[in-house]
Amino acid sequence: MKLAISKMLSLFLLLYLFSPWLVYSAQLEPYTEAINTNFSLPDLHGKTQELHDYRGKVVLVNFWASWCLPCIQEMPGMKRLADSLRDQDFVLLTLNTSDSPKRIAEVLRRLQLDVLVLLDHDGKIFKDWQGQVLPTSYLLDHLGRVSYRVDGPADWDDADTVSKIKRLIQSR
Repeated sequence: MKLAISKMLSLFLLLYLFSPWLVYSAQLEPYTEAINTNFSLPDLHGKTQELHDYRGKVVLVNFWASWCLPCIQEMPGMKRLADSLRDQDFVLLTLNTSDSPKRIAEVLRRLQLDVLVLLDHDGKIFKDWQGQVLPTSYLLDHLGRVSYRVDGPADWDDADTVSKIKRLIQSR
């Protein structure tokens, strides 16, 4: 009996500790610090992608890893956002900070997502961009300047978030 109660208390404690991450949603916060946003990274197919090639578009840069549950939970919302803005000057770039291409492909297949993933295996870009937690996302304007930052998982379907992104797209 004591063992069953101990297991139930342990389970309750685990749920209590991790449940905030299951419902927590970070917000887009204005970002004014100057950082060198340019980078060159390989994608999953070995093709080099350069951030400056996306100038003229609003770019959502998301740092993530497969072991990060909040990262995985927010990815379908990011994909829906990107799909809804497909005909506009908007691009979603996801930067994986630690996984092998095989592991990334498995995660994308399991989530049924087709997103552009760039490989930041040593975390250099994440560090250069002053990232501290995963996921962290940055929203860049048409000129490549960071306008917003989100530390933690965001609700990319949120009307206020979508509105801010659309205003940024229209502010050319």
